[in-house]
Formats: sequence, C-alpha cells, structure tokens
Amino acid sequence: TMSSDSTTTSLRFRSFAEEGELSMDNFEVKTEPMPEIKEGQLLLRNLYLSCDPTHRIYASGKENYLPACQIGGKMACILIGEVIASKSPDYAVGTCVISWGHWETHSVIPAATVLQKIDPASTVPLEAYGAVVNMIIGLTAWVGVRRVLQVKAGDTVCVSGAAGAVGSLVCQLAKQAGAAKVVGMAGSADKCEFLRKIGCDGAINYKTESVRDRLKELCPEGYTCYFDNVGGAITETALESMRNEGRVAVCGMISQYDQAIGKDVGRIKAWDTILFRRLSVRGFLCIDHAAEMAQAFAELEGLLKAGSLSYNAHVWAGDVTKCVEATQAIIRGTNTGKALVKLADPSNPAYKSK
Repeated sequence: TMSSDSTTTSLRFRSFAEEGELSMDNFEVKTEPMPEIKEGQLLLRNLYLSCDPTHRIYASGKENYLPACQIGGKMACILIGEVIASKSPDYAVGTCVISWGHWETHSVIPAATVLQKIDPASTVPLEAYGAVVNMIIGLTAWVGVRRVLQVKAGDTVCVSGAAGAVGSLVCQLAKQAGAAKVVGMAGSADKCEFLRKIGCDGAINYKTESVRDRLKELCPEGYTCYFDNVGGAITETALESMRNEGRVAVCGMISQYDQAIGKDVGRIKAWDTILFRRLSVRGFLCIDHAAEMAQAFAELEGLLKAGSLSYNAHVWAGDVTKCVEATQAIIRGTNTGKALVKLADPSNPAYKSK
C-alpha cells in the first residue's frame, strides 16, 4: 500500500544474497512514523526510485566500492523526489529534485547533497531525468565516452550490454563524438532492433549469433574502443577483436553478479590479449567524477531537450517491493532499458511524468 504522509515505508536487509538471485526473502518491509527534519534538511516524497545492476553488488553484503550494507540497513539508490517539507531557503515545497536516497517512500536529505533541482518548466519528463540525468547512468556513460575512452572522429567502438540504460547512452554519445562505427551487443532481437534505431552501425545478438564471427564481420579492421558492461566470455571475445593500442573502459560485469563476486568463476583470462594487443584497460566509477556532474548533466539535458538522445524506460508502478522485481529483471536481462519504480505522481501538474 502507498504510505500516507504520516508514515514512511522502506525495504530493510533481512539477509544478503551472496550467490543466486536477489529476492524479497532478503528484505523486510518496515513502516515507521515520518521523521522530523533539522535545519538544512529536506523531506522528500519519493516519486521514482532507480534500480540498477549495481544494486545486485550492494545486496551481496560484501564491501565493494562502497562500504558493505548492514542487516537492518536500507538499500541506497538514486531517486526523484518531491520536497514536502523544507528547512532550506533554496528549496520550496513542491520542487522535484534528483538525489541519493534509499528504496523507501520518503527520504530525509541534506539540501546540500541534492544532485539536481528539476525546473517545472522543463520540457524533459521526470522519467527521462530518471533514465538519463542520473549520476549512476548518464554521468557514467558521459565519463566513459568523454574521459576514459576519449572517443573521437574515426574511432571504431564496441559496446557490451548496449541496450541497457548506460550502454544505449554510450552508443549514442560515441556516434555524436564522431565514431566511424559503433557496434552494440545485446541479448534479444528486440534489443538489437532498438540499437539499430538509435544509430548503431551493427547489433549482435549474443544469444543467437557467434559474437566472434559477427564482431569481425561488422568491423574487419578491429575496434579502437571497447565499453564493457558485462565481463565474462563476451568480454574475452571482444578484447580479441581489438586493434593494437585499443582503449577499454570497464564499467560493469553484470554476467557475474549472481555468482559470488570475487570468486574465480567468470574471471577474465585475457591478460595475454591485453599484452599482445597493448591495450589500455581502465575501470571507472561515477562516484569519482562528481566534479563533472554539472557539465555532464547540462549536456545530457540539452540533448534530451533537442530530441537528439533516445532512451528506453521500463517502469514498474507500485510500492517499494517493486524495486526487487525490477532488479531481478535487470540481472535476468528481461528489462527493456532503464529500470525505474514509480511510487507516485508529482503534485505540481507542471512537471511531466513521461
């Protein structure tokens, strides 16, 4: 049930999913009285909660690039919330913001940590802010293309997990940066169709085609850049299709997330390829690039307003438990685009939902 604004409801860790699938068994639903806010804080009624591959890493209970989650603790996420109480002169009640919070109906946040204030006059719908102007998504894609791979005119770019929230933005930003060829890999015919629609020069269905043969066929001269979201066997094959001195951006390894992170299973055996091809391989995370967020967000928002950036949003409407369902879908690959859980509509009708 939707929580009324006198109580707040969150998902709390009951156990961790070290291996296998994340499920509601790992959580309990906790309803509590609405917290009071202090000076400088905002109380948000959350409208959209972001569900992302990284949530499967957090749910392992292991220390990762962030401290380990705790039993009884909440799952951190990016969200879009509406300010329903404010002790900051910068945020009026009714304003929608993008912020870090948790899988919960309401969040108390320091006003200073808001990632972006959304203008009600913006022509960009809230769904697009969730799918694109999102630190975990848009900033990651932008940094990967602009800073890590430094895609320029003439580059040949291969992207794994290309139909996902990050991958689909990477494909488009790479084309806009002047890449001569962008080839995306995805796990269904529909996803490959989407990739062609957003401007990929080639799309490979790794479930039905030989990745090795198709990579060669689509780009016989080899790839100068590889953006990796999946890890595992697909990545080993992709690395072998690269040109000497190619650049690799390691963003994720979703093929491994259900198999106890850090175990030997699924570890890349490609050191020889990295040496023989003289590849530069760089892992990166959005949290290290907060200083460039304003620039990235302004650019992404501009592209959305101009209608020159496509995105797919897969929205689960309902209560906070939908976050688990959405995250399961991401790991299974049954989602189409950015997974968002919609809890409520904004009360100011000037904001467009979609």
